[in-house]
Amino acid sequence: MRWLIAWGLITAGLVTAGCERAAPCAGRGDMTRSEAGLTVTAGEHGIGWGQQDCALCHPSWSLHAHSCSAVDIDMTDVNERADLSAPETCVPCHGDNGVSQWKEAADTGS
Repeated sequence: MRWLIAWGLITAGLVTAGCERAAPCAGRGDMTRSEAGLTVTAGEHGIGWGQQDCALCHPSWSLHAHSCSAVDIDMTDVNERADLSAPETCVPCHGDNGVSQWKEAADTGS
């Protein structure tokens, strides 16, 4: 019986230790430091370039939650302007991601 209690305590300790929250910007780059600034480029975006469904790799709950930039960014303003359910609203800040429809809309202002 003691071994069962000990096993339970050790397991609970290991599980909760693995649940530590990572720093909010862990694994994220500072887009203001890239060559094109906030604009996404083919060279930097890899397999995401040309894709319209950004949420496949960028879940909306994780976008614009924290400023991971050395530049002071008003995240409240950013979130008021961006409609994360409509990726084309990202174009003014992040470019067209190689999506021709988004480029055409940006060029015509519609």
